[in-house]
Amino acid sequence: MVTHMSKQSGTSFLEMLISLVIMSVMLSGVNLMLLESLRKTQVAYEFSVAIQQLNFIAEILVSRKTISMSDMNESWNKQVSKVLPEGRGLIEGRYPNYSVSIFWGNFNGRACNKMTIERSGCLRIYVRSEMHA
Repeated sequence: MVTHMSKQSGTSFLEMLISLVIMSVMLSGVNLMLLESLRKTQVAYEFSVAIQQLNFIAEILVSRKTISMSDMNESWNKQVSKVLPEGRGLIEGRYPNYSVSIFWGNFNGRACNKMTIERSGCLRIYVRSEMHA
């Protein structure tokens, strides 16, 4: 008696399972890259907003000779807290030299000694107002 073995064509269940596992690992990697990209985009946005706020307050400081520092700090802090997460600003000094710092996120500290740009951070600029006669 002669038996003939027939060739099977197609894929087996085990092959399909292995290919699905490989594809799921690859898609998980793509997902992680997208999440990191979104995080970096958020950090870049917050940095951009912080720069805009610093430029805004610097223009005000340069254009005015007499400024109530407590009123200026209070009004600027209200604005910064609306546009940055846990945002706050600090203006120090007196005419014509000012130190302006902006903080966001859960930045712990009152002074911005080292500029930090991440989910929480700080930036500092120095403004010198020179009135021309």
